[in-house]
Amino acid sequence: VAYGTAAENLVSVTLMLANGEEVTFDGSGVSDAGIDKQLHQLVDANADLIDTELGRFPRQVSGYGLHYLLDKHGFDAAKAIAGSEGTVGVITKMTVKLVEVPQVKALAVLAFETVYDAASAASELRLPGVATIEGMGGDLLDALRSKRGQEKAGGNLPGNRKGIPAGGWLYCEVGGDTLAEAEALAETVAASVDTVDTVVVSNPQEMRELWRIREASAGVVTRLPDGGEAWPNWEDSAVPPENLADYLRDLYALMDKYSLRGIPFGHFGEGCVHVRISFDFGSDEGVAIFKKFMNEAAELVSSYGGSLSGEHGDGRARSALLDRMYSEEMRGLFKKFKNILDPDGLFNPGVLVDADEVTDGLRMAPGQRKFELTPVHKFSHDKGSMVNAVNRCVGVSACRSEENSMCPSFQITGDEVHSTRGRARLLSEMFRGESVADGYKSEEVLEALDLCLSCKACASECPVNVDMSTYKSEFLHKHYQGKIRPMAHYMMGWLPLLGHIAHKIPLLPRLIDTSMRTP
Repeated sequence: VAYGTAAENLVSVTLMLANGEEVTFDGSGVSDAGIDKQLHQLVDANADLIDTELGRFPRQVSGYGLHYLLDKHGFDAAKAIAGSEGTVGVITKMTVKLVEVPQVKALAVLAFETVYDAASAASELRLPGVATIEGMGGDLLDALRSKRGQEKAGGNLPGNRKGIPAGGWLYCEVGGDTLAEAEALAETVAASVDTVDTVVVSNPQEMRELWRIREASAGVVTRLPDGGEAWPNWEDSAVPPENLADYLRDLYALMDKYSLRGIPFGHFGEGCVHVRISFDFGSDEGVAIFKKFMNEAAELVSSYGGSLSGEHGDGRARSALLDRMYSEEMRGLFKKFKNILDPDGLFNPGVLVDADEVTDGLRMAPGQRKFELTPVHKFSHDKGSMVNAVNRCVGVSACRSEENSMCPSFQITGDEVHSTRGRARLLSEMFRGESVADGYKSEEVLEALDLCLSCKACASECPVNVDMSTYKSEFLHKHYQGKIRPMAHYMMGWLPLLGHIAHKIPLLPRLIDTSMRTP
């Protein structure tokens, strides 16, 4: 809430257009005189429409940011390119603003009776010096505690530490020049709204422990407490912050209507809500319900003056729903804007303009998987499916964390392919059969898994319990089926029997010990 969106921090951007020409967009216009003139004409002829429908609140990022081209924004062409989702050119260079990091920080975590109370209070906390107003609900904490190794998570949250029931929390981080200044501001924030409990900390380690709970959410919500899958299609909608509580109530009600489940969390101070929902893409009925939900959710967020996307963009997931949010005239302007920069429609077709349907190309559907297998392991938390197990990974990248990487081989190589996430990605592509076409015979997958030590750190430390050692075991079982394995496999596999035999033969153990000490 302190530093604004990416667009607001963009000074200039250079695009390579489809004809190979590089054009720079900045606060004074466009380096190509012809494009600059066309954009001026587009905006001058439609200024009132643009001013009415665009730029209503900071997180309105759906569509193109044509409002930055208005005179009141100084015809800032760079900002208009932000959020264009690769549909007008390839970005080759950017200049962005820097902001000064506060000398010291303090964190106020506020507990509320319900997540709606937390959402209602968020807009009141946009005070000078407050950098973040992040929200989460009690259902997220329940999901986190359902993961292996996280059964006692959140014991340090306000409410929980005193045994006071709480259903929602806000994380408000503040900065200052001195510790006393930061702590005083955090105390002011904590006292400015009604809560059931609060905690204020300035010790970096204590702050880190509290933040870790909120940061785990992006991975945690991909798996519901009962192990069911949840998907990100209605992922990052946003409304003006003062409307957030009412929007959240209606969003929960809409999920209930279709017997769907999801765990909202997000940037409550900005009115932005992240949620992954238990859509069923494995049946025609499930896909039909998904389509109904998406259309009704688009109507709902628009009724609150909101945006289909508040952060990640519309993409193929939501571009077809822009007609719920914008008038036909505005969507016509979007098309003209794209045509000025990409007249042949070569860049990222199907996004924002001439959009694909929300049901097109669903990669989660069974038809998008080239093969499945009957695994040796039960995968009881994944409905007996290794595909479902691999799909646990959504790229949160806790396995790449510099402060505590869970994967020993990645710590040594630093190569993405040796991270838990990289290996999961390769296995997923193997099942899809597009870029990795050899299935269980794949040498690429074998190489990626080769340095995995099967230490099982990922199974407990990953927010969604990706268990790479089990996946490796399944892959190797299939990869070597009917083949001669490497000698190391036989040595390790038969070690218990070989050890038993060796101890029955006099002097053999001593001979083995001696040979093992020989350089």
